[in-house]
Amino acid sequence: MNHFFPSVGAGSAGSVLASRLSEDPFVKVLLLEAGGHVDPVSEIPAAAFLTQLTDNDWQFLSTPQKRAGGGYPNRQFSVPRGKGLGGSSLINCMLYVRGNKRDYDQWADNGATGWSWNDVYSYFLKAENNTDPEIANNGS
Repeated sequence: MNHFFPSVGAGSAGSVLASRLSEDPFVKVLLLEAGGHVDPVSEIPAAAFLTQLTDNDWQFLSTPQKRAGGGYPNRQFSVPRGKGLGGSSLINCMLYVRGNKRDYDQWADNGATGWSWNDVYSYFLKAENNTDPEIANNGS
């Protein structure tokens, strides 16, 4: 029996999810991404910010701020979010962050079973495939 899972978004999370689901030969995955052609400059970490406020960015704005943003129109800041294969990693200089242990543990404490730091840490290590034990184990 084949199972079909649509996966929307080819960003960091969506791509990993599609990859993991497709490991099962009985599963077909359709990965959709809203973006079009991606500027090759996005592959240069120090220059990726140049793709912000382009067609590779959703060009979202923050809500108007009361105590910040006085120099910005309507006191709103740009909130860059990538649109294309790679998602926001296209425009955020390819930064990668595991996240804060306490956030994962709090989610688990609030009922998100399986999302504590101890539950997800091994998945970070698997995705990173880092062979330097000093770096790979610096969050355990």
